[in-house]
Amino acid sequence: MSRLLALFGLLLLGFVGSGAAHPATAAVDAAKLRVYAFNGFDALTLLPNPEYQADFEKGSVKGAAVTWMTKPKGTESKWPGPAKATVLTNLAAADIVFASLHSADNIETSGGTYASALALNEKPKDPSDSGWKLGLADFAALRQQRGGSGLPRLFIVVGCSTALKPEAAAKHGIDPKATIPGALGYSDGLPGRAYIGFDIPTTGVKGDSLVLWFLKMWTNDRPSGGYQTLGEVLKELGPILKNFTSSGAKRPNLDPGAANFLDNMVIVGDQELRFSDLMSGR
Repeated sequence: MSRLLALFGLLLLGFVGSGAAHPATAAVDAAKLRVYAFNGFDALTLLPNPEYQADFEKGSVKGAAVTWMTKPKGTESKWPGPAKATVLTNLAAADIVFASLHSADNIETSGGTYASALALNEKPKDPSDSGWKLGLADFAALRQQRGGSGLPRLFIVVGCSTALKPEAAAKHGIDPKATIPGALGYSDGLPGRAYIGFDIPTTGVKGDSLVLWFLKMWTNDRPSGGYQTLGEVLKELGPILKNFTSSGAKRPNLDPGAANFLDNMVIVGDQELRFSDLMSGR
């Protein structure tokens, strides 16, 4: 409980710092990291919001260089979404990827439905036209291009049912390579890299809010020193966010219902990944 209260205090202070640098965190230079954040066509998302972007850059990725590809303000009904070739180029160069968009190409199984593609643009009438989405073949090609050790260290998707808990996939006989993280090469036991998605339909605004606060906790060193793992943040963030909302305290870019999606947030890959690991070969 004392650890939880300490973390709550850190969040309450807005992640403005925790005093002297701990030896394990002193070498972290977020400015060297490359972050790519984008949203898809017609997505209900916080990403184009300038206040959200400023909060994300300062609080969630600690000053890392962020390439934003979002719908321009005032063009919500006109923006066609990002170009596929441009998205793939940026994916191939980023350390952290954050996408907020619709999913596509749902696959029905005995264990439910999961998506096998991400929608960048509006679906065309021509069924042979695949330029509007990123599918399993695109992810497999990106994996081959970058190699297993060249995948983004952290790939986060706010979209409906883009990830499955490993036990659910095993129970229903689902081939991991037929899922988005599996096609990209993320799997349990893969060191130093992780994919984060949701195993249910997700509201973009709530999901974007949750990701922003999840990363704030993950990228800020603890009062006792050192960074938390992805798995630790997933377990401990819920009570903190619920305390915020129940107290009536207004926090920037925190949706009251964001914490409700934590149970359906799925980490595929290295649950022990720490922010400081991104600056090393781990």
